[in-house]
Amino acid sequence: MRRTTLDFDELNELDSVRQLEKQVKGTSKKRGGSIFIAAIPYDEYFGKMYISPEEMNTRIDLAKQIEDVMLWVFAYWIIAKDADIPIDEVKQDARDKLISVIARHTKLDPYLEEHINKVIDEVVDVTARRADSDAYWTSQDRAMLIAEDEANAFENYNKYREAKAQGKTKKVWLTELDDKVRLSHELSEGQTVDIDGLFLVGGSQMRFPKDTMYDPAPEEIINCRCVCEYK
Repeated sequence: MRRTTLDFDELNELDSVRQLEKQVKGTSKKRGGSIFIAAIPYDEYFGKMYISPEEMNTRIDLAKQIEDVMLWVFAYWIIAKDADIPIDEVKQDARDKLISVIARHTKLDPYLEEHINKVIDEVVDVTARRADSDAYWTSQDRAMLIAEDEANAFENYNKYREAKAQGKTKKVWLTELDDKVRLSHELSEGQTVDIDGLFLVGGSQMRFPKDTMYDPAPEEIINCRCVCEYK
C-alpha cells in the first residue's frame, strides 16, 4: 500500500529528542512523559527552503489553508464523537473540504485525489485513536506540522507537472544544506536524472521530493524540505 507524506504521529512515538531533531526541523516538547513536535512559524519554515520568494508565499498560503482544514477536522471529530456521527462520514466531509482547497490551488488528478484520501484517512484515524489521551492530537502544533508537510507535497508535485508541460528534460535534487538535512538526502544533493527518471534516495525511489508513487520509506519523506531544479 502506498504511504503518504503524513506520519508525524509515528515520529511523535519516538523515545528520544535526539532522534526527533535528526528527522524534523523544529523543536520538541515533553508532556506527561511523551515527546511532541512543536511547529515553527511558516515564514521561518518555508523561508529557509531553496525556493523563490514567490514560491515561498505560495507554500505559506497553501499551508495556512490546510491548517484551517486540519483544525476543522479536529473540532468536527470532537463533535462527531459526542453525536455518534460515523467516522466514515467525518472522513468524507474532511476529504471534500481538503479537495476544495487543493482544487483552488492546482488541477486535481488521480495521484492528488488518492493522496488526499490517504491523508484524511490517517489524520482522522489517528485523531480518533489519540484525541482523548492528550490535547496535542487536536492542537494547532499538529495542524501546522501537517500543513507544512502537505503544502510541500502538493506544491512539489505541481512543480513536477509544470516542468513536464514546459518541456523540461532534466531535474536536480536540491537540499537545504543545513544541519537538519538527513544523511540520505545530503548524499542525494545534486543528483540529476531525466525528467521521467527516478531519484534514488536512501534506497527509496521518487520522481521528486515527497513523491509517494513508489512507496518510499516514511523516513525519506516525513518533513522533507528538498526541492527539484528543472532544466
